[in-house]
Amino acid sequence: MSQILDVTKLTQICYGACFLSSGGGGAFSDAKLILDYIINTLGVTEIPLYDVSEAPDDELMCMAGGIGAPDQLQGNIEPQLEAMEYSVSALSSSENPIKGILTVEIGSVNTMLALAICAKYPDKFKLYNYAGADRAVPSLTNLTFAQGDYPTDPVALTALPSKKINSDKNICSLLSFGQVTGVEGAADAEALIRPILSNEIYGNVAGLAMWKMTGKSLKASIQLAQTYDKAMKVGEILLAHSTDLHAIVNNIQEYYGAQFFEHFEGTLVSAGEDTSAGYDRGTVAIRPKHQPDNTITLSNVNENILTFHAHSSKAITLPTLMSYLVKQGDDYLPLTNGDDLASKTGAEIALLMFPADQQLYSTTNGMAESFSNTLQQLAYFGAISPSI
Repeated sequence: MSQILDVTKLTQICYGACFLSSGGGGAFSDAKLILDYIINTLGVTEIPLYDVSEAPDDELMCMAGGIGAPDQLQGNIEPQLEAMEYSVSALSSSENPIKGILTVEIGSVNTMLALAICAKYPDKFKLYNYAGADRAVPSLTNLTFAQGDYPTDPVALTALPSKKINSDKNICSLLSFGQVTGVEGAADAEALIRPILSNEIYGNVAGLAMWKMTGKSLKASIQLAQTYDKAMKVGEILLAHSTDLHAIVNNIQEYYGAQFFEHFEGTLVSAGEDTSAGYDRGTVAIRPKHQPDNTITLSNVNENILTFHAHSSKAITLPTLMSYLVKQGDDYLPLTNGDDLASKTGAEIALLMFPADQQLYSTTNGMAESFSNTLQQLAYFGAISPSI
C-alpha cells in the first residue's frame, strides 16, 4: 500500500540505506546533507511513497539518479537534482510525460536523491517503492532493470550545471544513445557512459535517466521485496540501538532471518581510495577483536565486492551485503567507503555480512550471471559466494 514518509521515516531510510549500501553508493555524510536539504531547505516534511501494485498500467516511469564517483556529489545537491530533472524530462513528451521515479539502488546517495527529486518537484514526479537492487552495486548491469522487457535506449546523461563549460547553457550534453549507436543493453550503456563521465565537462558525475517503461512493464519485472520498507526497518533498528552493537546485530539478523550471517567486531586498520574513470576504488582492512593474527580485507569499487580473511581460503562476494558500523563517540554509525575511513583508523568497527534479496542470486533471471561477469572484470574468477 502507498504510504506517507514523515521526518521520522525519512531519517530511518537515510540511516538504513547507508548501511545497506554495502560500503558504496556515496558517503553517509552526503546522505545526511540530502536529508537536511529535503527537510530544511525545501521545507518538505512528508513525501508520498507509492506501491508498485498501484501503478496505472499506462503510466510512464523511469530509473533516475546520479552516476559517477560519489565523492564528486559533495556540495552539489541542487545541481544534481536539476541534472536529474532535465534527464527525465528529456525522455518525456508533453503529451505523455514521465511521472514515476524508480530508484537506482538502495544506496547512500541515490536513495536520498530519489526522495529529494520528488520533494523538489512534487507536482511533476511520484516515487515508487522500488529500486534496481537492495544494496549499492558497481555496474548498471547489476540492476534488475537490466533484465527487464523494455529498451535501454535512449539514455539521458546530463552534466551538473555547476560544472558547465558553456556559460550561457546549463545543460552541457544530452545523449540519446539509441539514435547514435543503438545501445542494446546495460553493458553497452555502461561502456559508453563511463568514458563520458571522465570528460572535463562532466567531472565524473552526472544526472542519469534511462529504462523508460510503463507501470505494466514494471509490474512484470523482477520484483524485489519492498526496498524502501527494508531500508526504513534497518534504519529504525540502527537509531533505536545506536549505542548497543549487539542489539543492532541481533535485531538485523532476526529481521533478515538469513541462513547466512557473519559479523566481525574489531579495529579499522587501514583504508584507501582512488577515484578514476567514474569509480572510487580501494581496500579496507579490519583486525578482528578476538583474532589478532587475522586480517579481514575488503576490496571495493565504490561498493564492497569481495571480502577475504586470513583464516579462510574462501571469499565472500557480492551481491551479499558487506556493511560497516563504525563507532563515533558513543554511537555506531553506518559509514561507507565514501566517509574518509582512512582518517578513522584505530576506530572500533563492525562488519556485517548477510544476503541481499534472493532474486539477485537467481541463475534463471540473469542476475547471478551479471554479478559473475562483474567479478571477472575485476580479475576474480571464483563463484559467487555464498550462492544462497
